[in-house]
Amino acid sequence: MEENITECLVGQPCKAPRVSLDTSGDPEARQNIDVLPALTQKLGKAHQVVSILGLLSEHQRKTNEMRKRTKAGDQMKGTRSVCFLLLFTGVFSFRFQELTQYVNTHQEDFVQTLKEWIAVESDSSDVTKRPDLHRMMEMTAEKLKLIGGKVEMSDIGTQMIANGSSISLPKVVTAQFGEDPTKHTVWNLYGRGASDNKAPVLAWIHAVQVYKELNIELPVNVKLLLEGMEETGSDGLYEFIEKQKDSFLVDVDYIIISDCVWLSKRPAITYGTRGNCYFFAEDLHVQMAMKSSVLSPAELLTQFHPNSSLTLKLSIPAHKILGQSSWWIEREVQEVEGPKKDLHSGVYGGTVIEPMTDLIGILDKLISAEGQILVPGIREAVEPLSDEEWKRLQEIQFDLHTYKQEIGVTRLMYSNKARATHVEVLAHRWRYPTVSIHGIEGAFSSSGTKTVIPAKVIGKFSIRQVPNMDPPTVEKQVSDYLHSVFAKRKSPNKLNVTMVIGAKPWLADPKHMLYEAGKAAIRKVFGEDPDLIREGGTIPIAQAFQDVTGKSIIMLPIGGFDDGLHSQNEKISRYNYIEGTKLFITFLNEVSQIKKS
Repeated sequence: MEENITECLVGQPCKAPRVSLDTSGDPEARQNIDVLPALTQKLGKAHQVVSILGLLSEHQRKTNEMRKRTKAGDQMKGTRSVCFLLLFTGVFSFRFQELTQYVNTHQEDFVQTLKEWIAVESDSSDVTKRPDLHRMMEMTAEKLKLIGGKVEMSDIGTQMIANGSSISLPKVVTAQFGEDPTKHTVWNLYGRGASDNKAPVLAWIHAVQVYKELNIELPVNVKLLLEGMEETGSDGLYEFIEKQKDSFLVDVDYIIISDCVWLSKRPAITYGTRGNCYFFAEDLHVQMAMKSSVLSPAELLTQFHPNSSLTLKLSIPAHKILGQSSWWIEREVQEVEGPKKDLHSGVYGGTVIEPMTDLIGILDKLISAEGQILVPGIREAVEPLSDEEWKRLQEIQFDLHTYKQEIGVTRLMYSNKARATHVEVLAHRWRYPTVSIHGIEGAFSSSGTKTVIPAKVIGKFSIRQVPNMDPPTVEKQVSDYLHSVFAKRKSPNKLNVTMVIGAKPWLADPKHMLYEAGKAAIRKVFGEDPDLIREGGTIPIAQAFQDVTGKSIIMLPIGGFDDGLHSQNEKISRYNYIEGTKLFITFLNEVSQIKKS
């Protein structure tokens, strides 16, 4: 008879080439093959990194030798069994079917837990929901404790809000599973919503839980870090990871972030994100600014007359991603020339130089109708698209027609070019900078009509950063350029340009072994190769982690391209959630196969 060895060892068909062993008329050999799964399980802790092709070739050579010797009457039956164990133990000790079958049979439990988590309105941008955010972190810690994690909740301080008071930031939850120094240690970070990011958080927790429930030793040590303020800048987290670099983070080998989504129906791995410089361009008549290193923002507020108009802004220095923030108080001074308040356009229109007109005039000079950034020095800092990058983008499955339909447009910015392929669109979406104008504070925007001339307006815009762009340099380029444009208008009004966010881009090497592990895991679970993609958005903490730990980072998403992140109907499909759990289970095993240096 013939026996498929890969099928015998893992209990299911395998995509590897079929390797057969003729055991006809040899009952002892048949018995030896039958006990292989049990023996393989016992030796499953061995971490042999063996090429499957070389393994099968070696197995075939030894099989042929055994066949020859068996015909000659040589007694090699016991050696045959040992040979199989040495060759297959490291590769097939991973009990894939058993682990994924557990996920299948418990998926209703996993879905119910996700429903309970989504029901908690843990929105970091809404301070009225802060009790829900605290509750969400408590629920997370309790879930991790239930599956045997070494869990800690760390206080990271308070958050100043618009009225000058402060509220507690949600605690950061850390958990550890395994402390074997011979194994790799992986660390996972998470932030908010159904797809972004509660389903991926639970998928990782359930991945660890499945190993525990089946009494299967985790192939790597796992550390989890969960925080609740990702959508509003991860207040307090930068200082926290700086403090933890010599303790909780000291033995971390790799970092995994699952705060992103696929590009299409095909699984994906993300190896880069754009950064972001966010600006306020403020046009008013007179402004007084004060900076204090002694008084707190709340104390500073009490120094002004209660009838004064106050604006409190938090400015994060671009050159100090892990540094302290600077607080600025701004006050409109009463004893100045020009309008002290909003004016009626019928009474004063035509006699004053309006701040809104100035602001729109300078915002119009940021980007051309063709999408070209007009700020000198921005485009010059960007590396040209390499042949390797072009090929990688070309291999991605991306349909321009579907993309336009989904966002409801008939033409894209670069679709009138001769080279208007999906490569061009993806390149501008991921690896080129862009200017976006987000709004004007102080302008009339309600329904109806109002003939007002605003005395003060603030334009808000951002420039997405790509590798080789430096936020402090961009800040100076933008400020100098806008002031030069404004000077040409010869306006008596005052312009103040402030960068309130300076987040660096992040880029990894998709040829790193960590990415090879991700590809292998995706092939095993989904049966296809992943897209290697970049994100046009910003996850600033990624570069900060890399700077602090010096370790490799991979972004391994399970969210769908149509999940509608941040929208009213954000969702996660059962398929992505359940198969994503299997992916994380498999990925941990693949990482364990990376040779530990």
